[in-house]
Amino acid sequence: IEVEVLDAKNDTPVEGYRREDCSDVVREGVRVPVTWGDQRTLAGVRCGEIKLRFTLYGRARLFSFSFAGEGP
Repeated sequence: IEVEVLDAKNDTPVEGYRREDCSDVVREGVRVPVTWGDQRTLAGVRCGEIKLRFTLYGRARLFSFSFAGEGP
């Protein structure tokens, strides 16, 4: 699975959060984090609203997703 962050205004990929930047999600689980290179959060996204584009390969299935905040 790969996840791409899009600027919701024009559906263009956000620099640093493109599909090519996404670390492949290759394991099963309920809480599997998604990262983009050194980016471990969406803090670097500089647009008001976003969309996410999920690309699934092979037998991958997406049941749900959620956002989690950073710990203290």
